[in-house]
Amino acid sequence: MTRTRATTGKRKPFWWSSEQEARPSFVYRPSVPSQTFEASATTSASPSAIWVQFQIPSTWEGITGVEFAATAAGKRYIGRGRLGESSPGESLKWDITTAEIRGWIRVDLAREADGTTISVSMRVESVSVMAAFGFPLIAGAIASGFQETVDEFAAGLAS
Repeated sequence: MTRTRATTGKRKPFWWSSEQEARPSFVYRPSVPSQTFEASATTSASPSAIWVQFQIPSTWEGITGVEFAATAAGKRYIGRGRLGESSPGESLKWDITTAEIRGWIRVDLAREADGTTISVSMRVESVSVMAAFGFPLIAGAIASGFQETVDEFAAGLAS
């Protein structure tokens, strides 16, 4: 006996039962690789001065995540970022997307006696099983320059 959906006429999977008409008991999501990167740097600027700079679009030039073109593992990636969470003077989070990866970048500010510690966390994951094949190269390229990028970002905020 072949069961079909009334609306689409497609055959149901062999594991589908009539009790599951509303939705299947599970949703298959292919396992794709992901990785989180973290780095911190200290700058002489105060958290409030840094927050003011965060409101200026040019502050984000060269930072992966906003509107960017980056080269990793010999391939050029073009993507977009969207401001997600924001806690003025303390932290903000960008959601990032390219054709091969998605994830987020979070920047946290902590007042120190001599300025501010800027902590940056970045989470990326492959968007598909096919893109997963190149993910180790992408993750390696990010890891190799992540601390340096955060150091340069912090130094730019001090001026």
